Amino acid sequence: MNCLIFEPDVTGHRLQHVRHVAEALLDVDCRVTIVLQSDCRSRAEYRVHLGGLESRFDLRPVLDPRQGVHLAARRRRVAELLETISTIRSDWCYVPY
Repeated sequence: MNCLIFEPDVTGHRLQHVRHVAEALLDVDCRVTIVLQSDCRSRAEYRVHLGGLESRFDLRPVLDPRQGVHLAARRRRVAELLETISTIRSDWCYVPY
């Protein structure tokens, strides 16, 4: 089974949750793809929570790292999610919010 985890914000506790979901999926032999911001590898949160697991999942650091609260930013995130789903074509998609 192929599972996609889509997390557009790598700040704070979010990647800790992504790690827990990824580990559980990997433990039941799922192929895991994690889609994060394009600058995720430069973030301390990534190194702490996912750096040690990177060899076990497919990382796609393709999301725009700019965060915003305006409607245009929200629309951009939805467009990124829809594009990711159509490109990766996983069996399940997790958006941890």
